[in-house]
Amino acid sequence: MIKRGKSGRTQTDCTGTAGFFRPRRRGWSSYTWTARPRRGGRKAIAPVTVAVCMAARPKGRGKNKGPLVYACHQVCGAPEEVRQWYRKRFRIETSYRQLAEGLAATCSKNRVYRFLLVAIALMLRNLWVWLHWIMLADKTAQGRRLRLDKLPLRQMTYWLMQALNQDLGIKLGVLTSYPQLVNGE
Repeated sequence: MIKRGKSGRTQTDCTGTAGFFRPRRRGWSSYTWTARPRRGGRKAIAPVTVAVCMAARPKGRGKNKGPLVYACHQVCGAPEEVRQWYRKRFRIETSYRQLAEGLAATCSKNRVYRFLLVAIALMLRNLWVWLHWIMLADKTAQGRRLRLDKLPLRQMTYWLMQALNQDLGIKLGVLTSYPQLVNGE
């Protein structure tokens, strides 16, 4: 859940969702707000109610002292279970974000071609993960320690793009240059 509103010394002093982020809050609660259409449409206002889960923050994680707060719908269980479920979900969201970094831009409406580009992007991301685990991870007494700064995903895709351009005889131009990658941004 996003923290909105003003924090106060007591629960009643808080506005918006800020009260859920107060230290030592745990368990379940509910929150209701009024939803308005973003653009155009009817001017009707609809009340929206969600279940709010407040789970303890793991020790040594983050500088905030308040709980981890989740807006839930049709979810039940202990707050610690919800926290673990969200950790798994975060991995999925990270994979999709990284997939977008290796996805080729196209305006084609051909579903097969678009699916091929997504499959290639997923393979590139999996290759990047494999390289980090097998070749770039530091081996310590506790196990492997990943060093993602050794080869960022964007840099790997840029190198592959350069190699393909050279093999195919394509000169670096408008469609194949990414200045933010060249400059290391």
